[in-house]
Amino acid sequence: MAEEMRGKETRERERDNKNRNGKQRGVRCFVLDENDPRNYKTYTKTYEQLCDGKLNTPIKDAIWRVVPTTVDMAKPMIAKALAALAAVVALIVIAVKFL
Repeated sequence: MAEEMRGKETRERERDNKNRNGKQRGVRCFVLDENDPRNYKTYTKTYEQLCDGKLNTPIKDAIWRVVPTTVDMAKPMIAKALAALAAVVALIVIAVKFL
């Protein structure tokens, strides 16, 4: 039961971490005892806690917030971009015909 609970907590923390960016992005730290590796402790630290709180590359971080991480996430974004581009081209064609 304890292992199931630990697994559930891990999944919840990983899900929460994926939704965070910038200073709130975190890592999980493990404390192991070499004499008893089955009993370990974990804790999380955020970038803000580990560093001085300033982002080294704020522009890059801002870009990575909107970049899709998987192909499945990229497909709807690409479809929307192509639809917007098609709409702009259609408006330009209509404007050229009437002007």
